[in-house]
Amino acid sequence: MQRLSGLCVGAVIGTVFIFLSVDESLSPPLAIVLRVLAAVTLAGVVVMWLLGVKVAQSGGTLKAAPNTAEGFFGRRYALVVATEAALLFIGLTVLRSWGLPEQVNIAWLAFVAGVHFIALVPVWGERGLLIPGMVLIMIGVAGFALTATTALEWVPVASGVLSGITILAGSTAYSWRTLTSMR
Repeated sequence: MQRLSGLCVGAVIGTVFIFLSVDESLSPPLAIVLRVLAAVTLAGVVVMWLLGVKVAQSGGTLKAAPNTAEGFFGRRYALVVATEAALLFIGLTVLRSWGLPEQVNIAWLAFVAGVHFIALVPVWGERGLLIPGMVLIMIGVAGFALTATTALEWVPVASGVLSGITILAGSTAYSWRTLTSMR
C-alpha cells in the first residue's frame, strides 16, 4: 500500500506540474484538454489506490516488497526528500540571484525531480525509476537551453507540461503494475 500511496502523491505532483505550467503560450482549447486529461489520469491513479486498499483489506499482499528493511518511507527516503527540498530552495535562490528569467525555475524543478527519482533507485530497489528520472533530467536541461533562445515563453510547456505528463504516465503505469501484482 505504501507504493500505491507514493504513486498517488506522484500523480498529484504531475497534475500540479500541468495545471501550473499550462499558460498563454498554448491555445485555450489545448490548455483545457491538457488539464482535463491530467485530472482524469489523477482520478485513475486514485481509483487504483482505492482498489489496492480494498485488496489489502481482504488480505492481499504485494508479490515483491520494497528492497529495504525500513519500507518505502523510512530514513533513507526522508534523506532523499530533504536533500531534494534543499536543492530546490538553493537552486531557485541562485537562479534568482543571477537575474535569470522566472521561466527557468520550472526547468530547475524538472531537473531536481529527475535527480529525486534516480536517488530513489537504491533506496527502493526499483531500477525502473531510472527511466522517468532520466527523462525529467533531460526535460529540465531542455528548459535551460530554451531560456537562452527567443523561445523563453515555451519553457513552462517544455519543462512543466512534459514533466507532468512524464510523472503522470509513470504513476499510472506503476500503479497498474502494483495493483495487478497484488494477490
